[in-house]
Amino acid sequence: GLLAAAVTFVVLLQLAGHVNRRLLGGTIAAIGCVALFLIVFNLRSTPLAPLRGLPYIGRLGQMTEVDDGTGRVRVLIWQGTEVLLTQHPSIGFSPDPISALRPVIGYGPEAMRLAYNVVYPPELGDIESRNASPDRNHNDLLDHLVETGILGLLAYVCLVVSGFVVAWRAFRATQNFERAAIVVGLVALLVGHLAETQTGIAIISSKLYFWTGLALLTVVSLRPAVL
Repeated sequence: GLLAAAVTFVVLLQLAGHVNRRLLGGTIAAIGCVALFLIVFNLRSTPLAPLRGLPYIGRLGQMTEVDDGTGRVRVLIWQGTEVLLTQHPSIGFSPDPISALRPVIGYGPEAMRLAYNVVYPPELGDIESRNASPDRNHNDLLDHLVETGILGLLAYVCLVVSGFVVAWRAFRATQNFERAAIVVGLVALLVGHLAETQTGIAIISSKLYFWTGLALLTVVSLRPAVL
């Protein structure tokens, strides 16, 4: 998420400042080098492999590992969620009267922990606590599908797309570099949040930044003079 936000911020900020092409090209090249480093760092049997044991930076070399650790936990949770979404089994002690509608409307906010019990993969209990049922997918899009169904996911996607449309209008309406930098910072915030929540959990603090960013972009778009 941080990398995605930084890339967005640097590229858009340079475009807003009408910088020369050499500087922009150098920035893009630097971004490419970082991306190449991450790819090589996650390959097996490379000279960079020993660095995976280092604190903090070692996590960057575990992005593609799905056989153990948190990577395996995510895969198992997603497998259970696939069953939940495709077979939508009944939950509770009696048949679910609206089972067929679950893919469309979901199981309700904060209800994944209850619905997931019937599809809990046994292997997940060997990695995590056996009395703990996942309440998040470590993927915000899947969370929307489980909790609010296809309708909720479509509403969320429309919200995000609308946010970027508003951001583009605000970016074009700015009259100087300083104002454009504020818009670029808000766009980077949204990009970072969306990138992070594809493999992480959207907690209340990150959601607060997300909604605040959308609100500020809306104000800037409607009243550019406030900057």
